[in-house]
Amino acid sequence: MTPGTEPALTPDEWLGGINRDPVLMSLKEGYKKSSKMVFKAPIKEKKSVVVNGIDLLENVPPRTENELLRMFFRQQDEIRRLKEELAQKDIRIRQLQLELKNLRNSPKNC
Repeated sequence: MTPGTEPALTPDEWLGGINRDPVLMSLKEGYKKSSKMVFKAPIKEKKSVVVNGIDLLENVPPRTENELLRMFFRQQDEIRRLKEELAQKDIRIRQLQLELKNLRNSPKNC
């Protein structure tokens, strides 16, 4: 007898710590493909990820044109706000770089 192609355990059994010898098969009559065992992954609970009041995991398309327009304008506002924030950060980075350059070039006061 030879270890066969059929699994001795399901993934849940194996993860639960169960151990079993392999399912044996005879090769005297040749190999015969048996029916496939279909594995279904357990359904995991979706955890909501909310950013600015919008659920990122909710991929529900807008039902009406008004909803679509509202979502579009909300995106436009967010893009505008993010661009402004990026511009402010760039200005702050330049200021800090100039401060650092001035500190390196100034004579040391001891």
